[in-house]
Order: sequence, then structure tokens, then C-alpha cells
Amino acid sequence: LHVLDMYRETIEHPWSIPDDIKAQLDLSSGNDRGRIYRLAPPDFAIPKPPKLSTATTAELVAHLASPHSWWRETAQRLLVERQDKEAAEPLRQLLQTSPQPLARLHALYTLAGLNALQSDDLRAALRDESPGIVRHAIHLAEGFPPAATDLAELAPALAQHADAGVRFQTALWLGSLKGDAAAVESLAQLARRDGNDPYLRAAILSSSHGIADSLALALLASSSPPAEQRGRAEIVRQLAFAAASGAEQGPAKRLLDGVANRNDAQSPELTWAVLAGIGQGAARRKEKLADYLPQLEPAAAQRVAQLLEQVLQIASAADTPPAERLAAIDLLAYLPWSDARPALSAATEPTAPGEVQRSALRVLGTFAEAEIAADLVVRWNKMTPPLREESVALLLSRPVWHEPLVAALESGAIPLAQVSIPHRGRLAALKDAALAERTKILLASVALGPRQEMIGRYEPALAQKSDAARGQVVYRRECANCHRLGGEGHEVGPNLATIVHRSPPEILIHVLDPNREVSPNFLDYAVLLADGRVLTGLIASETDSGLTLRRAEQREDTILRSEIANITSSGKSLMPEGLEQKISVEEMGDLIGFLRQPTSPAP
Repeated sequence: LHVLDMYRETIEHPWSIPDDIKAQLDLSSGNDRGRIYRLAPPDFAIPKPPKLSTATTAELVAHLASPHSWWRETAQRLLVERQDKEAAEPLRQLLQTSPQPLARLHALYTLAGLNALQSDDLRAALRDESPGIVRHAIHLAEGFPPAATDLAELAPALAQHADAGVRFQTALWLGSLKGDAAAVESLAQLARRDGNDPYLRAAILSSSHGIADSLALALLASSSPPAEQRGRAEIVRQLAFAAASGAEQGPAKRLLDGVANRNDAQSPELTWAVLAGIGQGAARRKEKLADYLPQLEPAAAQRVAQLLEQVLQIASAADTPPAERLAAIDLLAYLPWSDARPALSAATEPTAPGEVQRSALRVLGTFAEAEIAADLVVRWNKMTPPLREESVALLLSRPVWHEPLVAALESGAIPLAQVSIPHRGRLAALKDAALAERTKILLASVALGPRQEMIGRYEPALAQKSDAARGQVVYRRECANCHRLGGEGHEVGPNLATIVHRSPPEILIHVLDPNREVSPNFLDYAVLLADGRVLTGLIASETDSGLTLRRAEQREDTILRSEIANITSSGKSLMPEGLEQKISVEEMGDLIGFLRQPTSPAP
């Protein structure tokens, strides 16, 4: 039975079952265990399993080439436990001559387990025809001090390897070479080839500590096809950010000198990427890009000043392609307010594309100037509903804008009916006592009734004959900003694909009383930043370095932990109470009918 199990789990085996017997067996299911003994001819002999506990060192090394995984692994374990240094040479022979990749891999790791692995062994493995062995060899090479081996000279060839897994492992390994010239050039080569691959990009960046400016300059000095430029620009931006985030200003100044001296006619996006990264890094120290100019050589300072002037012109020009304009608008966050204000004002004109206006609003939020609130109130009537939603979120993000917002609501310049229910909840939670009293009076006219009473009022919707087509209109109007169903909507809250299994009364309760049962994944959080802003949403992802907040329409804010002053949760769902103010009883019946369709119609 043990040998039968071995047959089923082994792809290639030196022993074979006669075809006439194999035809009568189902070795994949185990139903014919033992039948082989009854069907086998007298001359069919099944080899006995070896007794590995008493095997010699040479025999154990030979078993590393066995097709049986348990024999191979046990042989390797026993060799490592015995620590017999006489196994080293047979293992090297196996590593160099065995035609079986698994045998060569076991030999490689057994040498490592015996502390007998040498640079020549790794060199042979790094040139192996099997990509899997090369990946493992690179992993083992990370444990070798760079000064004790000349393996770095193989880095350029590995960076060009046809296997993406080998290139990924190479990118991780190069960080251990501590800025070796070959390592920098190999990382640049990987960035040029694989910059659009997010995993390889992350591996490259993880190896850039201490060489961020050198690597960015290497990428600036070379050109690449347009298809590769987007990923390369993102790498350059993050490298520039890393260079400018440290205590020393030298790396950032070297990058600015490099930008000033390059001809960016072929790839201007790399120039903007450097400026954006340095601006982002400078912002962490509460500085602006222009603060670097006095520290540069006069010619370089003049060139960088010209580039910043181009940024202002591109951000303001209505005839600029949207992609270029968006990149320039992002850079405005790192310029002085007096310079950025005219360009941001032009970008929020109603004639600008919606994405340009939204980007300008986001950048406005990085400034703390009091007049921003007045500018937004004046523009309110020219804004589309999504932009109004963004504007209210912006005005609620800083205390300096709370009083102008409340005053605009009191005067009717911003009608309360045009403020969404979630934002009304944040208005009610203002910490300033005087403003809280004023908002209490404002919100009294739209105060929510008890949830159970409201559910009772909507129970007639459960008995009516629903119209799914009308329900889809309600879904698109009120739900699609945060929920996805049947290929349409935004996946902020739970996907509604499984709601078909809920009963109509359950759906009604979840719509009108969303806080009765809230999954921890969909709680609303408020994050206070070091610059005084407050960003809200659910925590979509979290890493050691930061987190990402997600809100309506799947808009996200990625925040570094170093930028966070405080995090609090309301304990409530991101989905607001009070939808009865927007959905009638009849519409509720249609909505529930639409949601409970076995398959939702195409958008």
C-alpha cells in the first residue's frame, strides 16, 4: 500500500506497472489498493523501501535523486542532522551533474545545511537551466557578505533573465549588495524592463535604501519605450520621495541637479515625477519645493524655477491634455499658496473636465488658507453634485473652514438639502461648542426619527408589487456610490451579490437601520493628520507603513503612519442612517424587488 501511494504521487518513476495491470487499476482514487498484488505476474517485483536510518552518507546523497519525495526529504534531513562534512564533495558532484532539477535543489540546500556552501556552488546554481534553482540560489546568496564573494558580477545577467520570478528574486537580492555599482545598474535595468509590474516595482524599491538618488539618476539618464514610461515614472517618483524624506538634503539636491541638466523632450513625465517625489518628501518636513532653490547652483536653480513655472502654466491651461494637466495639478501641492492659487482657481472652473476639478479640490485640501472656504462657497452653484460632495468633505476636513461652512448653510448659499446624510452627521459632531449649537438648530429640520418606528412606517413596501426596472433606478441613485451589484457600482461597502438570499424584512432593516449590525470591516473612521486635516472613510487596507481610507465612489486616500496624529472610529457603519429622506415607501418596495432578483440585469 505504501508503494501504491508512491505511484500515485510521483510524476516520473523508474519502476513501471505493466500496461495490462494498469488498465485494471484506478491509482488516482485508491479504490484498487492491493489489487496490484493479485493481478501482478510472478516476475513483477516491487522494490522494498530503503532503510534510511542505517544508510551510509553516500547512500543518503544518492537518495536525494529519488523520485519519492519522502525518501528525498528524509535523506536530506539525516544528512543535515549528521553534519558529516564528507558529504560535501558528493553533494557538489550531484549539484553539477544530476539531470534532475529536484536532486540539484536538494544538493544545494543540503550543502547550505552543512555550512559547506561556497560561492562556486552558488555560481553554478545561478547559471542553472532551471529557473526554480536559480531563484533558490539567489535567495541563498543573500546570506553571503558581498565582500566575501564576487557573485555581484552575475547580477546584470540575472536582471535580464527570461523568467520573471528570477528577476523578482534578483531585485530583492540586490538590496543586500549595499550600493555596489553593478547592483545600481542592475536595478535600473529591472526598472526599465519591469516598471509596469507592481510586484517587481515593489521589489526594486525595497532594495533602494541608501541608493535612491543614484538609482533615480540612472533612470533619468536613459530612455524607454512609451509603454514602459508610466511604471518607470512611478518608480522615479517614489525614489525621489525616499531621497527627500531623509534628514540629509544632499540626495534631493543631487536629483534636482540631475533634473536641471537633463533633456526631458522624450520623457518629461520623469521630470515631473522627480519634482513630485521631492515635493512630497519636503512636505513631510513642512517645506516646499521652492525652498531648495537657494541651495542649488545658480544655473540649476534657474532651470528648476523654469520647470515650476511650466507647472503653473500647464495646470492653468484649458487646452492642455487632461493627463498632463492632472500631473501638473498634483505638483501644485508642493508650491507656495500664492503661486498655486491662480492655477487651482482655473482648474476648478466649470469648463474644466470633472477629473481636473476633483484633482484641484484634493490639492486645495493640502493648504490651510482661510480664503479657500470663501472661494468654494462662491463657486457652489457652478458645481455638479459629485463636486459639491467633495467640496463639503473638504470644508469639513479642517477646523479653519468649519465656521464659513456653517455660515453658508445658515445663509442658504449652500442649501442644507444638498448636503449628504453622512456629512450632516459630521456637522452634528463638530467639537467647537458655539458651532455645534448653530448646527443643532440647522439640523433640527431634518432630524431622524427612531429607527424602529421608521421601519414600521416602511413595512407596507414589503407587501406591494415591485418593479425591478424602477428599483434599478433607485439603486443607481442611492446605492451605487458605495455598493456593487451586477457589474455596476463601486465596491466600498459589501458587494450585494449575496443579498438575494436575504428576506425582504431583513433588507428593509439593513437599509433603514444600518447600525443595527455592522461588520468591523465597514466601520467609519476619522483620521486626524499632522497638518490638521481630518480624512474619513473605512480602512480599505493597512500596512506597517500606512493605511488607505476608502469612501463613496471608491475614492481613496493613502496615508503614511508618520502623517497620522490620531485615529478614531464612530463605531457606526459608513452607510448613513436617514435614507427614508431620499427613498419613498413605493421606491423602497421597488428597490428590494430589484436587489432580490436571482441575476441582476445588465447595466
